[in-house]
Amino acid sequence: MSGKILLCLIILFSLFINKVRSQHIYSGNDSLIYAKLLKMDFNNYVDSTGSIFFKDLDYTFTRAIPNQKKPGFISSVLFSFSDSVSLYIRVKNLDQKEKLGFNYIFSTDVFLSKKIEWICFRYAGECIKGCEEVYC
Repeated sequence: MSGKILLCLIILFSLFINKVRSQHIYSGNDSLIYAKLLKMDFNNYVDSTGSIFFKDLDYTFTRAIPNQKKPGFISSVLFSFSDSVSLYIRVKNLDQKEKLGFNYIFSTDVFLSKKIEWICFRYAGECIKGCEEVYC
């Protein structure tokens, strides 16, 4: 008997979470960016520059945060549009000569002039698109 009650509670909770998520997606400017990113075919931008991708997206990011895989070297950059909508972009050859440190100045212009290797779209911490082969 208690197993059936627990199962019902789990089902109700998952339905509630899905309803909250769907309401959250369609609030404010996030819904416009979300819809645009879903329509875009990220494969079309592999070997194109990041600036071309952002020109086609036609939304401006609010933050760009470099990520490291190997200590001191940028592996990808997290571009945030809001607290919920973000993109990870990796370029093929950043050609970074100097390790990250207090004197290193990251330039989004330089990063966006390089050719894209992959793009990953995340919403509310979950991967939505682009992480089929690479975890972001």
